[in-house]
Amino acid sequence: MGWLVPRSRLTPTQLRAVELSPEEHRVFAGPPGCGKTLVLVHRAAHLRDRHGVSPDRFRILVFTNALVSYIRSALPLLDIPAGCVSTFDSWCVRFYRGRIGRSLPEAGDRENTDFPAVRKAVAAHLRKNPLREKPYDFVMVDEGQDLDAASFEILRGIAAHVTVCTDSKQQIFESGSSEREIVELLGVRRRNLSFLEAYRCCPYVARLGSRFIGDPEERSQYLAQVRVEQGERETPLLFVARSKPEEVARMAAILRLRLAKGERVAVILPRTAMVYGYAKRLQDDGIEVETHRQMNFDNLRPKLISYHSAKGLTVDTVLLPRLTAASFRKFGPELAERLLFVGITRAQRWVYMSTVANDDNVFAPLRRLIGDAGPGCIEVQYGSDGTYQPGLFGPPAAPPRRTETPAPGASSADDDDLTSLL
Repeated sequence: MGWLVPRSRLTPTQLRAVELSPEEHRVFAGPPGCGKTLVLVHRAAHLRDRHGVSPDRFRILVFTNALVSYIRSALPLLDIPAGCVSTFDSWCVRFYRGRIGRSLPEAGDRENTDFPAVRKAVAAHLRKNPLREKPYDFVMVDEGQDLDAASFEILRGIAAHVTVCTDSKQQIFESGSSEREIVELLGVRRRNLSFLEAYRCCPYVARLGSRFIGDPEERSQYLAQVRVEQGERETPLLFVARSKPEEVARMAAILRLRLAKGERVAVILPRTAMVYGYAKRLQDDGIEVETHRQMNFDNLRPKLISYHSAKGLTVDTVLLPRLTAASFRKFGPELAERLLFVGITRAQRWVYMSTVANDDNVFAPLRRLIGDAGPGCIEVQYGSDGTYQPGLFGPPAAPPRRTETPAPGASSADDDDLTSLL
């Protein structure tokens, strides 16, 4: 499995994290691509072997179903049963139905489960009815920054030991917790380790992601973590299409090119509803893809997924289409930029971004990629005839290149899905 580095190849810091004793709870921090998930899986195998823990006495809990599939794809290499990995919310749902009631709290739309309410109910139940024996000797938790206070109360109540990996810059859920809050909720003095030496994203990807870190000091600290030498010098690309059909056609061409190079590719979209429209269009074009409904990380089929579901994943190349104001209208400006940071930093080698834009219709965060972004941050290509459009991003630093893919003549309506194209 490509992402599961053998234990013999872990960095000294990663190996130390794997082998730390479970006598107290542990908190590990690190940027995207530094191997936090890798450490958690190896640590689970280490604690199991070192302390003779049976599979029913430990769990690896994560935030998304996609990350569950991602981790499960590598578990056979460590002889860990697939049932040892689940989302934290699915664990809470099972506990709720087994101990509290069969009918789950409903969200405002009455069509989905209110998971924060489920967590609060489980935490309250455990507070009122403490378990005589905790069911788990240890629990590994990934993406801890997206869990709320009730979640950590539950974790303390069900496991003798908890290890949490976190990165505050990737917190994209309102109910999440800062690193300081996680430390306090677990009752430890401070984080134990930070995986700075293991950062695996190439400098070009890191430089692009840094444009969406608002605080200058945090941005500098993030860039200082880049220790990987740039291999193939391939600058990230932003394609400015004049129509939706042109954007989709260009993305399909790029996708075929990356697949021909044998790369693992993810296409990340702002909303889940958009995933299925793009999946159908690409499949109609003869490109086999997978969505979160059925995702197998043992193959090289492109994964189509939302920003929220992509957390924790690492691939070679990321494609980020539909970077328009309409696509992100449900997110505030700060959250939109965090989502872009998360999406970009899923890539280790290369990032492709695309938008459909006119003078008066440019997704605001894209403007910061031009001008003072510095060499190697982004290359901009313009659709149709390749002519720069005045006012789109301000004066271009250099004449734009012509696009290789001619634009199909079609409307440039900025819809949320691909209904008009299917």
